[in-house]
Amino acid sequence: MEESLELNNKDYKIIDILHQIEKLNSMILLHSKEGGIQFMKEQYEEMKAKLLVELNDELKKYIGNTSYAMAA
Repeated sequence: MEESLELNNKDYKIIDILHQIEKLNSMILLHSKEGGIQFMKEQYEEMKAKLLVELNDELKKYIGNTSYAMAA
């Protein structure tokens, strides 16, 4: 049986969240370096934490078995 490789809305949602996390990781790294702004780093870390919760929720919906989703 051949599986379809077409992406659906749930796929795009998860991919979008992952891309947002990737961008935030870059900003966190930038502000972690000497001369970085600690407040900005903390703001980006908070945004990342919220996205990780959202990603976890989406994975739970997508997989249908919460044992595979990451612990929040």
